[in-house]
Amino acid sequence: DLARLVNLRDRSPRVATIVSRLHYGELASIYPPVSLAVFSLAAATTPDSATVETAIVILKGWILLFDIGIILLLADLLRNLRLPVGWTVIYAWCPLVIKEFANSGHLDAIAVFFMMWAASLFVKAVFLKPASGESSRTTRRVILSGLALGLAIGAKLFPVVLVPLFLVSILRKCGIADAAKFLAMVSSISLLAIWPLIAPRFIHDEQETRSVDQITENSTGNEAYSPVFPPSPESAGALNSDGNSPLSLDPPSIPTPLAFGELPPIPGAEVAGQELQPPPRSLKVFLSQWKMNDLIFMFVESNLSPDREGHPRIWFAIVPTEWRKSFVQNASRMTGIPIENVAFLTTRVSLSVMFIGLAFWWSWRAAGTDDASEWLRYLFLTLAWFWILSPTLNPWYWTWAIPFLAFTRSRSWLLVSGLLFLYYLRFWFADHWEINGVWGTHYAGEDFFHYVFVWLEHMPWMLALGWETFGRKRMNQDSVWA
Repeated sequence: DLARLVNLRDRSPRVATIVSRLHYGELASIYPPVSLAVFSLAAATTPDSATVETAIVILKGWILLFDIGIILLLADLLRNLRLPVGWTVIYAWCPLVIKEFANSGHLDAIAVFFMMWAASLFVKAVFLKPASGESSRTTRRVILSGLALGLAIGAKLFPVVLVPLFLVSILRKCGIADAAKFLAMVSSISLLAIWPLIAPRFIHDEQETRSVDQITENSTGNEAYSPVFPPSPESAGALNSDGNSPLSLDPPSIPTPLAFGELPPIPGAEVAGQELQPPPRSLKVFLSQWKMNDLIFMFVESNLSPDREGHPRIWFAIVPTEWRKSFVQNASRMTGIPIENVAFLTTRVSLSVMFIGLAFWWSWRAAGTDDASEWLRYLFLTLAWFWILSPTLNPWYWTWAIPFLAFTRSRSWLLVSGLLFLYYLRFWFADHWEINGVWGTHYAGEDFFHYVFVWLEHMPWMLALGWETFGRKRMNQDSVWA
């Protein structure tokens, strides 16, 4: 397998250049198969003789097709709800959307397209029901909505947070039979789509168990050692220095304790005396370690983390240092989680529980409304607050919610798309103040962005949203967080 990939890499200078530019090359692709299928289409429609620049344009062209599809679906949805079709420009003319899809080629457009299709089918099935006696059409649309949402999850995992919203509304408005069909469809399509991501986990666990059992048998003298694992991809195509014979493999050893998020070494695989490590599981790394451009998450985590030696003190950490130190030590001792991971995982779990509570509350409120626009507002709130409460607030993630901005009551949400452009000053700070403190502060480069500038990026729209929601006192009782 490795030899085939090496041959593919070396087939053309273009492919070799692209591979050399990969970020985090030690991680396998985190993207589910629906997105990978689009990448495959882009590769299939790129001539072998094409330059890197041409290949990039072709890939962006495919992403742009999904972007245009979102615009058409949004226009159709507004038309069916008898709302001004001109509101489509909230998405179509949004500078952030243009930058992230047409310019940067982010694959999120694929998932947003299928998510938009699912919402459109749902609204037609539940709120724009056909005449009496044509319930079969409603059922078909409900099932198709499940298919579209499953494909959205298969393109990028985030649309899974919308499943309760759809399911509870279908259950209350269409009955248990349609709800069961929807759930069966979205579950089967999602599982089929993400199976390549989760299957290796089960295979690896089974092989590891068999290996340890076999080692135990061998140590008691009951059975001679027989390798269970095939040669790893790294060693299968490797040759000795004479270029003729494969490298020999030593038998696996009993695994030693692992650090958080670390994988066991590939049993028996050694090259030049170095035990080979399989690549970390990208999704696990992302969920347990990744954070960027966050504010709420950063504030909570910083007030749980002890001060780090050699790092500047975080100005908004208001909980006493001794309390924070005591908390992580006690939590680590009780759970077995390394001290350095306690604050992140505690914050992750706490804010996830908070979001789950909000998501189910919005699902219940949405199921009780007869107004499709109101239902779409709850859909927007689910996506928006999922983004806000997460540790990774990449600007292109906000495109998940932008198509549904037309259905919100608060204009302050429109500020988010513009303010997120401040994120890109992160690279400017890193380049110009890599060592020295920025503007006389004790934060250099990216530290200044993370601990100071992120507040300037997020606080204006948060304050505006708070004023609209509470200060003006014009919201209804059910308008939770605008």
